[in-house]
Amino acid sequence: MPLGREPYRRLVMVGMITLHGLSAHAESAIYRVIDEQGRVLFTDRPQSGSERVDIPQPSAVLPVSRVAIGGLENDEHVEPPPTSYSAFSIVAPEHEATLPTGQAGDVVVEFAVAPALHESHRIQLRLDGEVRHSPAHARSLSLSGLVRGEHTLEAELLDADGKVLQRSKPVTLYVQRAGINLPANPNNPDRSLK
Repeated sequence: MPLGREPYRRLVMVGMITLHGLSAHAESAIYRVIDEQGRVLFTDRPQSGSERVDIPQPSAVLPVSRVAIGGLENDEHVEPPPTSYSAFSIVAPEHEATLPTGQAGDVVVEFAVAPALHESHRIQLRLDGEVRHSPAHARSLSLSGLVRGEHTLEAELLDADGKVLQRSKPVTLYVQRAGINLPANPNNPDRSLK
């Protein structure tokens, strides 16, 4: 059965009286009394058989000049991640370099990043427009098994949420691979016939 509004009004009144009593505590004393039914009552008027109750002064919350946040105090300098870098480029291989036959289409791509790559940022590598290497916190990434021909390398600098902050200037790379029909290739079927 739902309660009417009267109990809520009484509860609010009791709360207001209690708050008023606490604020007035500094000016008046509080007494503890046990009535005939054995109930404990508190009053600001002394009665026979009552005893004075010492209530400690309520504590006040004072503003503090230094608040600890995440284990660091707010006056300690925490470097925020940059939203852009002054330099971000592919430095190796050089633009229009040729990857010789002996490297079997394997290459290490190196990056220049200034200032230093923030710990929350990653670099991902695209080969001919497709992501070829997943994002990594590294200054170099390896590619292997590139087919012969012309390729375009491009690096993307990602923030902690995977959003692209910067893209490098594209680098063209030429890959030489030994064709099976070259006379010097040991896998040339014509060589085995001789």
